[in-house]
Amino acid sequence: MKPPPPHQLLLFTWPVRRLLLFALAVIVLAQLAISAFAWQLAGTDLAPELQRKAQLAAASQSRILTRAVARGVPFERLEGVAESFDDMLSENQDIAYVLLKAVDGKVLYRSGAGTEVIEPERFLDSSAAIVHRYVEYGAVHVGVDRRFIASRMEQPHADLGVLALASLLIAFEILLLLVTLHCSAPLRQIVELMTRMAAGDFSRRAAAPAQPLAADLNRIEARINHAYRDVARLAADPGRRALAAPVLQRLRATYRFAEAGGARELALERSAIVRILTFLFMGAEMLSRPILPLYAGELAAPGLSLAGPMHAALPLSAFLLGVALSMPFAARWSEQAGARWSYLAGALASAAGLAFCALAPAYFALLLGRALTGAGYALMLTACQGQAADPGERSTDIKGMAMFVGAIMAAEACAPALGGLLAERFGYRSLFGAGACVALAAAALAALLLSTRACDPANAPSARLRLADLRRHHRFLTLSLLAGVPARFLYSAVLMLLVPLMLSELVHGGAAIGRHMMLYGLVGIVLAPLCAHLAARLDRAAPLIAVGGMLTGAGLLPLMHGATGELAMFAIVALGVGQSLSIPAWVAWDAVTQEAQIPALLRTVRLLEWLGAAAGPLVAGALIAAYGLPRTALVLAVCALAASLLFLYANWHISRRMGAYTP
Repeated sequence: MKPPPPHQLLLFTWPVRRLLLFALAVIVLAQLAISAFAWQLAGTDLAPELQRKAQLAAASQSRILTRAVARGVPFERLEGVAESFDDMLSENQDIAYVLLKAVDGKVLYRSGAGTEVIEPERFLDSSAAIVHRYVEYGAVHVGVDRRFIASRMEQPHADLGVLALASLLIAFEILLLLVTLHCSAPLRQIVELMTRMAAGDFSRRAAAPAQPLAADLNRIEARINHAYRDVARLAADPGRRALAAPVLQRLRATYRFAEAGGARELALERSAIVRILTFLFMGAEMLSRPILPLYAGELAAPGLSLAGPMHAALPLSAFLLGVALSMPFAARWSEQAGARWSYLAGALASAAGLAFCALAPAYFALLLGRALTGAGYALMLTACQGQAADPGERSTDIKGMAMFVGAIMAAEACAPALGGLLAERFGYRSLFGAGACVALAAAALAALLLSTRACDPANAPSARLRLADLRRHHRFLTLSLLAGVPARFLYSAVLMLLVPLMLSELVHGGAAIGRHMMLYGLVGIVLAPLCAHLAARLDRAAPLIAVGGMLTGAGLLPLMHGATGELAMFAIVALGVGQSLSIPAWVAWDAVTQEAQIPALLRTVRLLEWLGAAAGPLVAGALIAAYGLPRTALVLAVCALAASLLFLYANWHISRRMGAYTP
C-alpha cells in the first residue's frame, strides 16, 4: 500500500503549517520586544557604578594619606604612594589612572594614563581632598576611561543577542515537537488511514488515536474486520460453506483485511521526537565545550607532567575515545533492547559522568567523568540514529536524518553560547551540573516518547564484518576513511581545542568563546538544508566532500600570521561551511551501506572516524606545545588540503579503473 499522494497530505497539513508559522511569529515578535527593552536598559547603570567605585577608591586613598600627614609626614615627601597607586591599578582593570595633586594643581604622584590633562573629556574623574585640621593639602584623583565603559557596555548587548537567539531556537524545537505530536502526526495518520480504507485496505489502524476522527475510523475498521471474520467462520462451517465460500473468495480478491492477530498500527512520525531528544543530549554535552580546556588547566594532576595544551587536550580525547570504544556495543545493544532503553541508559550514564566532572577533585577524576559521558553519548547517539533511519520505514528515512542533523546544528548554535554565559556568572563547574540536569530531562522525555520495539533477531543484520564485504565494498571503505577521518579529526582539533585556547590567549572570557563557537551551528542551520538539496540535485558526493575539506583548510591558513578574534570567526565559519557541504554526502554514503545490508562495515568506518576525532585534540595539543598556535593552524590547514586532494585523487583513480562510484 502506497502512502497518500503529496497533494492530499498538503491539503491536510497546510493549516498545521500556518499554525506553526503563526506561533513562531508571535514568539519572535514577543522576543524582539523584550530584547529591545532589555537592550535599552543594558549598561545604563554601568557608568554611575564605575564612577561610584572610583569615588570610593579616591576616598580610601585620601584617608590613608590624611593619616600619614596627621602623623607629621611632610605632604611633599610621602613615601610608598606610587607603589600603592600601582597596586590599585593592577587590581582594578576598570580604573585608568590615580593621581595625587597639590593644592596648586601640581601632580606629585601619578599611576596609569597620562592623557587625562590633554583629553579630559575622555575620562570620568572622581576626587577626594586630603584635609587635616581644616588645612587642605591636596587631593587624590581617580579616573575611568569612557572608552572602557563603552566597551563594557557592548558585553551586555552581545549577551542579550545570544540569549535572544538561543531562546528562539529552543522555543522552535519545543513548538515543533508539540505541533507534530498533537497536530501534524495525527492528521497524517488520519489521511493515510482514510486513503487505505478508500483503496480497500482494512489491515491497518491508527496508533494511539487522540483525535475523535481517528477513533471513529478505528471503530469502522474493527467492525469491517469483525464482519469479515464472521464470513470466514461461515465459510469454515460445512453446512454453509457452499454459500459463504464464494463470498469470502471475492472479498479476499478485492480487499485486504486483518487476517490474524488484529490490524497493525500505522507507524507514528518519529522525526520530531528524534529531533528534540538529539537536541537535548547534544546540548547537555556541548554546554561545557567552550570552557573545558580552561577548566582542565585549573585542576591539579599530581605525578603528571604535561605541557599546558596537552593538559587541556586529554579530557577532550577521553570523551571522544569513550564514544569510539562504546559505539560498536551501543549499536548492537540498541538493536536488541530498543531505542527507549538504549537512550535511557545513555542519558543516565551521561548525567552521572557530567555530575562527576562537576565534582571532580582532581584532573584524573575529570578524565574518568569525561570517558563515562562519552559512553553515554554513544548510547544516545545510536538510539536517535536508529529512530531517524529505521530500515522498517524507509519512506521516512530522509526526513528523519534531516531532522537529526538539524537538531545537532541547533544544539551547536545554542549550547556553547549559553554555556559561556553561565560559566562567567556561576563558574566552570556549574556547566557540568546544568548538563547533567538536561540529560536527566532528556531521559524523562525519552521514557514517554521513544518506542520500546527492538529489532527482530531473525531480521537483524549481521554484526560481523566479513572478508567478502571488504572485497565487495572496498571502494566505499577507502573513500569513506579518506573523507570521514580527516573531517572528524579537524573538527575536534580546531573547534574543541584550537579555538578555545586561541581565544583565551586573546583574553576572551567564556561568554566570548561561546559566542564565537555558536557561529558553527548557525552556519549549519542556514547552509545544511541548502547543501543537502544541492547534493541531491548534483547526485555527486565526492566533489562536495572535497570542497568542504578545502574550505576548512583555507579558513585556517590566515591564522598562521597570528590570531585575532576576527580570524578565529573566519576559521569557524569556514569549518561550518565545509561540514555543511560534507554532511549530506555522508548521509548518502550511509544509505548505500544500509541498502546493501552491511551495517557491520558502516560501524567499522564510524569507529575509525571517532578514533580519528579522539586523536585530533591530542595531535593539536602536542603541536601547540611544540610550535605554538600559529604554526599549528598552518599544519592543520595543510593536512586538510592534502586530505581533500588525496580523496579526490583516490576517487578519480578508483573510478577510472573500476567505473564510476557515485553514492
